[in-house]
Amino acid sequence: MEYFMADLLECYCALVETNSFAKAGEKIGRSQPAVSQRIGELEKRIGLVLYDRKKRCPTVVGKKFYEVARSYLRVHKRYNLLFSEILKGTITELKIGASDSFACYILPSVIKKIFEFYPNLQLSVITRNSAEVETLVLNGGVNLGIVTGPVESSDLEQEIIYTSSLKLVLPNKLKLGKSKNIWNRLNGVPFISITPNTKTGKLVWDYLRLMKVYPKSVIDSGSFSVVMEYVSQGFGYSIVPEIVTRYWKGKIRIYQIKNAPEINFFCVFPHGLPLSEIEKKFLELLRDIKM
Repeated sequence: MEYFMADLLECYCALVETNSFAKAGEKIGRSQPAVSQRIGELEKRIGLVLYDRKKRCPTVVGKKFYEVARSYLRVHKRYNLLFSEILKGTITELKIGASDSFACYILPSVIKKIFEFYPNLQLSVITRNSAEVETLVLNGGVNLGIVTGPVESSDLEQEIIYTSSLKLVLPNKLKLGKSKNIWNRLNGVPFISITPNTKTGKLVWDYLRLMKVYPKSVIDSGSFSVVMEYVSQGFGYSIVPEIVTRYWKGKIRIYQIKNAPEINFFCVFPHGLPLSEIEKKFLELLRDIKM
């Protein structure tokens, strides 16, 4: 018997990921009764209960089944895409997942170039944090992902496409002392922080601890645009990737800092699965980015 109808598995995976029949239906464009009917059909085919309706969570076997089903769907979607490209001659849709900083400061130039090759392309860019982008790639929600390293999932192929150093940024009007040690000169100056919950934020705070600098953070933001705006308005200083500073030159002062770590951006895609021609072209354009 054919257990693995993609439609049934898609409903089941959506249910596990949302723990709600209604939300699962919204996620895949089906009604709640339709999802419930499909889950029941899947369990009848298998002869096991996969989802505990009372506890609203997958059963023990249901959890294991979900992992296999998700992998199956990823392969199924990938080969459907490739077959479609062969039969139709080209793919007209491409979904890219990217971390905010890359999507804001680097990706626009790549998007302009891809439209030169595919002027009728329907392109979607989804911005999330790096962990969420990795999940989107694994679940087939996007074709390619661009994330801040290190890449967490071993199920993803990864390729470094851009490296950015960290820079110290100061308000133009900030007056500093005469000490040769920049950190001594910044003693008492408020620090505008990117949240340490992000990979870049963690890198920044690890660097500060390495330099034995313990600033007082007055703003903790998840957005570099917010950080840079507050620095330019004179509220304090920050440490940000070099790519962020490009659009703020003249509005702030930018300094190189000793032993500053580098941030690597990776393009990620499913491990062991072939890329379509348009995905290959997009990856090629990413490789051509000038650092």
